[in-house]
Amino acid sequence: MAAYIFSALALLISVVSFFVLFSYIKRRTSIDRIPIDIRNDVEIIIQEINRITDRDSELIEERIQKTKELLAKLDKELALYETSVANLINTKDTLKKIDDTKKTQSEKDYKEAGRRAIYRSAAEPVNTASIGDQAAEPVNTASIEDQAAGMAAAGLPNKIIAARLHKTITEIEMMLVMRSK
Repeated sequence: MAAYIFSALALLISVVSFFVLFSYIKRRTSIDRIPIDIRNDVEIIIQEINRITDRDSELIEERIQKTKELLAKLDKELALYETSVANLINTKDTLKKIDDTKKTQSEKDYKEAGRRAIYRSAAEPVNTASIGDQAAEPVNTASIEDQAAGMAAAGLPNKIIAARLHKTITEIEMMLVMRSK
């Protein structure tokens, strides 16, 4: 009989253990329990994602701000460069215009000085004087500068003017430059 009691008691413990274990497993795996656990896990994951996203957003915003600052600085430097290039081009154009004007003005001055010299030398009388026994050649009272200017106005090169007036080319050039001023 003791064996029956022991068997019945073991059976009773087994049945009770089965129901306790069954109810525990049912509670842990119940349909109502699963969404709460999953919801808690999902909320924890969402909070972590939000924390990481906020950190990444701050980093991105910081980089965007730095990029904007660099672009603003680059725009300022580019504007200065463009202004410098424009000023350089304007300066070159102005210098070219000044050079062209000087050349044109110098040519006009040479021609005008030559014309005045021609008119002056034509209007002045020729002086014939003799020194001692020698008869002097007719003396042109127009100065050498006037003669050089007249020849330059007529289009003669400085080399030929220098040869005709018995002067060096440098002297002729200096006379013409001084005359034009």
